[in-house]
Amino acid sequence: MEKEMYLGQKDIVEQGNSFASYENVLGMLEVDKNFSPENIKKVENLGKETDMITLFWLEQGSCSLSINNKLIAMETHTCCFVSSLSDLQINTYTSDFNARVLIVKKSFMDECLPNKNIRSFYNRLFIKLWIKITLTQEESELINQSFHILKHKINEQKDSSFYKEFIYVSFKSFMFDLTHILNSREENNTLTFSRKEELFIQFMDLLLEHYKEEHEVGFYAEKLFVSPQYLTLIIKKLTGKTTNKWIDDTLLMEARKLLKTTQEPVQQIAYRLNFSDQSTFGKFFKKYLGMSPLEYRRLEHAPAVAI
Repeated sequence: MEKEMYLGQKDIVEQGNSFASYENVLGMLEVDKNFSPENIKKVENLGKETDMITLFWLEQGSCSLSINNKLIAMETHTCCFVSSLSDLQINTYTSDFNARVLIVKKSFMDECLPNKNIRSFYNRLFIKLWIKITLTQEESELINQSFHILKHKINEQKDSSFYKEFIYVSFKSFMFDLTHILNSREENNTLTFSRKEELFIQFMDLLLEHYKEEHEVGFYAEKLFVSPQYLTLIIKKLTGKTTNKWIDDTLLMEARKLLKTTQEPVQQIAYRLNFSDQSTFGKFFKKYLGMSPLEYRRLEHAPAVAI
């Protein structure tokens, strides 16, 4: 064991070809013994939100991680899934140390993974502070291959007319491989949750089912047999985000997807998401993105449509 270095979810290293990032929602990094703390730089906007998810896995060697001051021993082919505001500190590592780090916004993950069961599965993982699993050599090779394909698409395909499509497809492939592995581990070692954590999971499952029609906290609180105030208090304490913010973020995710991938008029999208009219939808959208839905569609180079 030799050095000590720090890698937070709000910081990432840019060291030539070892680093890749996509639109401040996805960062990828290869780390080895030559990792230089002086090269740590903050990527604009990456990590400002509380819905961050970090995947750290050790390709070779061993190290000790500190996650919120808790020491975790990592050996070759071990993987650590870290959610929310937790920071990773790589305390010590061997001379043959080689690791991979992927940092992604949960909202981007949800946008790329529309399958309800997969999103529900990650809701359960997201609420835990950290989860460590041991990969087989075959599983590690599979994840490593998917990682490099995704990183290659981010760094080498920027001039392609299908750049965004390449990223989405490659990220989906990576996540399907990872989900298959994580899901098999959960079946063998069922995760346990506190009552408050279960409340958040139930809320998120309800939200994924009803967010297009139901925008009020009261609806979800009633379904969960708690008061709106209690639901908001627990969710804010667990995740750093209010219940209203989770609802708004989920609506915004769907709105962006529809504006990017369909030719539906903005008015139709507003009605589909149960806004009273196009103006109300426009104000909601501009509040978070600083532009109108039509401006966003044009920015994304989608075909022009009548509104």
